Formats: sequence, C-alpha cells, structure tokens
Amino acid sequence: MSEPIAETVYFRDGNVLITSGRADFAGRLYATRHINSVEQVPKPARRARWIALAVFGVLLFIVGISNGNAGDSGVGFICGSVGGAAILAGIGLALSERTRYIVRITTSSGRVDALESARREDIAAIVAAVTRAITAPQS
Repeated sequence: MSEPIAETVYFRDGNVLITSGRADFAGRLYATRHINSVEQVPKPARRARWIALAVFGVLLFIVGISNGNAGDSGVGFICGSVGGAAILAGIGLALSERTRYIVRITTSSGRVDALESARREDIAAIVAAVTRAITAPQS
C-alpha cells in the first residue's frame, strides 16, 4: 500500500484553498494540472444606471419647480421631493460603486472567472498562489 502524497498549500483563506494538486474557489474545484494560466482582471464599476437615476431626478425636480410656479403646489412639492431624493440616491450610489477584480483561469475547456472580489490585494495573492501551484515542479 502506497503512502498518500502530501499536497503543498500555497494559499488558504476563508473559502479559497490553493494547493499543489487543486484549486478550490468557494466550492468550485479545479485540478491544478488542468489550469494552463491565471490572471487578475479588473471589472470596472458600473455607474451608468445610477447616473441615469440622478438625471431622471433632475428632470423630475425641474417638473416640480415648474408645477410649483404654475400654482399647483401639491404636485410641484411631490415631484420636487421625489426628484431631489432621486438625485441624492443616484449620486450616492454612483460614488459607492467600486471596481471589482476577478481571478480568471484558463483550462483546456476555456476561460473561467473563478472568483470575484472588491479587494485587489486578495485577488493578487490568490493569482500569485495559483501561479506558483501550476508552475511548481510535479513530484
């Protein structure tokens, strides 16, 4: 009976484990011998929807002001208030969007986005660990 081969652990943190034999990304398991390459890919923040909300708020606010000046203060107040809230929400949410980073691996089956995080340092550490695992000499 042969002894089991011990795996070298290159990275272990939370739900990610990178060893000489496998890469486990939050339950998605890949054999390191099947990984051809790994890279860190930035995923830009998507702010367009929040900017559109703010623009809609500006338009609604203008309608509110014009209705208030036309003597219909009830509709003008509601449109102005909702428009102002939409402006603040749109700007606030647009500013809170952050670039996210992806661990992208390439296997014989194609490219896979294995993991995504807003923390660039975490993704860089995982990419470095996978690189060490796939380039290490196999015993």
